[in-house]
Order: sequence, then C-alpha cells, then structure tokens
Amino acid sequence: MGKRGTECVARDTQAASAGLHASARRDASVGALTLFLGVALFALQAGLLLPKLQSRWGQLSEVMRAPGVAAAHANDSWDTAWARTLSLGQGQAFADWLFVRALIEDAPSRPLKPGERSRASVWLDLASRLDPGYFEMHQNGALYLSVALRDTDGGLALVSRANEWRKTQLSSWPEAFQEKEWKGAWSLPVIQAYLYLFEKENLVEAGKAYQEAAAHPKAPAYLRSLGHRFDSPGGIYEAGARILGFMIPAAKPGAPREALIRKRAMLMVHAQLWQLNQDFSGYLKQGRVAQTPHARQRAWEKFRERLAPKDALGGQWTFHAESGQVGTTTRLEKVFGVGEGN
Repeated sequence: MGKRGTECVARDTQAASAGLHASARRDASVGALTLFLGVALFALQAGLLLPKLQSRWGQLSEVMRAPGVAAAHANDSWDTAWARTLSLGQGQAFADWLFVRALIEDAPSRPLKPGERSRASVWLDLASRLDPGYFEMHQNGALYLSVALRDTDGGLALVSRANEWRKTQLSSWPEAFQEKEWKGAWSLPVIQAYLYLFEKENLVEAGKAYQEAAAHPKAPAYLRSLGHRFDSPGGIYEAGARILGFMIPAAKPGAPREALIRKRAMLMVHAQLWQLNQDFSGYLKQGRVAQTPHARQRAWEKFRERLAPKDALGGQWTFHAESGQVGTTTRLEKVFGVGEGN
C-alpha cells in the first residue's frame, strides 16, 4: 500500500471514530434528556399530589386512632394515584404490603357502628384498587374482615368488587393467568352468599349469589344442585331449609342448634303454605269454581281432605274465604328475610 492509500485509511479511521463519538454523545444526551424528563414528570406529579398527600396523611393519623372508619371515608379517602406514585409504579408489591398490614391490624376496640368499617378494611380497599386481579387477597381478606374483625360491610364490599372484576375483566387476561391465579373464582359469589345469608339475613340476595356461583363451569356438583333449587318456583324456601340442614349437625348442642332447627321448620312451613296456595288456586281453576267467598269455602272443605292435618310446626291449616288464601295457626316469622307474618 502506497503513501496515498495509507493517508486514505487514516482519514477513514478518523472519520469513523468521530462518528462513533458523535453517536455516543447523542445517546448520552438522549439518555440525560429522558432521565431529566422522567424526574421532572415525577416531580410534577408529586408536586400536584403533595397537597393531597398532606391531607391524606392527616386522615391516616385519624384512621390509626379511631376504632372504626366511616364507610364513605374508607372508600373515598384513599386515592390510588399517590399510592402508585410513592411506590414508583410498584403497585402490586405495595398491595402485598397492604394485605400483610391488614392481617396484623388489631380488631376494633368496640363493635363497629352502622356505617363504619374497620381500619383493616381501609388497607384492603386500597390494595384492591392497586391490584384488582389479586385473587387470594380478595378471597381471604373478605373472610378475615367479616369473620375475624366482624366487619361484614367491609368484607362484602371487598368480595363484591372482586366478583365484579371477575365478570367484567378476567376474560381479557391470558388463559394461563386465569387457570393459575383464578381457578377458584366460583368461590367469590359463594362468599357473597354466605355473608348475605348469615350476616345480613337476606336469603333473596344470597340466592342470587348462589345461582351465580352455580353457573360457573368449575362449580362443584353440590353447588349446581343448590343453584337449581333457587331457580325453581318457591325453591328459595327449600334451598334455605337445605342450607340450614347442613348447618344443624355442626352447631353446638343446646340453644344454638335448637334455634337452627326451628328456623328450618319455619322455612318448611313457609314452603308448605306457598305450595298449598299454588295448588288450591289450580284446584279452583280446574273445577271452574265461582269466585265468591261461599263457593271458595265449599271448595276448600273438599280440598283440605287430601292434606296432612298440621304444618311442620304443628299448626292447623286455616282458610280466608274473602281472599281465597290458605293460612296456618302457627305464628309465622321471617327467616333470613323471607316469608310473611300472620
């Protein structure tokens, strides 16, 4: 290679080196600019949230001192924006910490007043908003709030939010996630049903939750059978009696067990009355009985010959000719919010 060729190679080498240095400087400038913008954005967001954060910190001190928290305060006072900002985007890790924090929270020093929530409910409420797909937290947290802390409203709110997320969002997530993390998803409406039935005494809402659980493709067979009972006309009484039948053997002997036995018998009386009125109405239509009190009374006297003389609690059947309704001498009481008094 001649002198001219050597000079050309040297010039090319210098040009390439200069290009590399210029590219490195550009990359460094872009990196620095990106870092600056990131820091500026974080500072801006933190600056915008700082007044709220100061307010929330004052509310936090109030929460830590109070035995219970107003329900509206528990739901609305904890913004997820500041939590995500302060956790540097690690919302799921923060939700884990909040779950653990709730589990070590002391029980309320007094029974919660109507409209109040436990302090643990505040932590779990925020964790739910940060990580709505955290199945174990919603499942176990709802039971912990309602059973251990006697915060039924907090537990019901937590499991209801998770169940709503299951119905509206879970299907958009990968199947592997659904199979691994949410394989027991049918248990969420079961927990709802449990809380509605035994804590809220609301068999109607419990029945809706049981039906929802029974419709899940992976629901156990016994649950599907129970859901079908709620589906059938008048089946709410039979389903309620069956649930109580499961509970009676596990109840403590004495007053607790006797109370359940009576509730079950009362539900059976309500079921008998419902069925009797359905059957008698059909009997009147089939016989084309005139819709007068006298005609209905004569029809009832014939109809009652086919009946057992007493209801499940020993009461005698009665009949009101004016309304055409079958009744009983048993003093009727509502059970789990269903049935009418007499």
